[in-house]
Amino acid sequence: MKLENVLIDENLNAKITDFGLSKLKNIEKLKQRAGTLSYMCPEIHEKKLYNGEKADIFSLGVLIYVLKTG
Repeated sequence: MKLENVLIDENLNAKITDFGLSKLKNIEKLKQRAGTLSYMCPEIHEKKLYNGEKADIFSLGVLIYVLKTG
């Protein structure tokens, strides 16, 4: 398997990736609802303002949990 096609490098470290919200770094708080429901942070579900970078970190955490638990 080619390592450039996965989100984990040869040392089993997660690669930096953009889940779609952190690319708007100059905006302090976002309000649009974007992403996959199962991976969204609670602030998005509750239709509150949220930080895009932190929302992407939350999504990564959910992804790691799903990968570990099946």
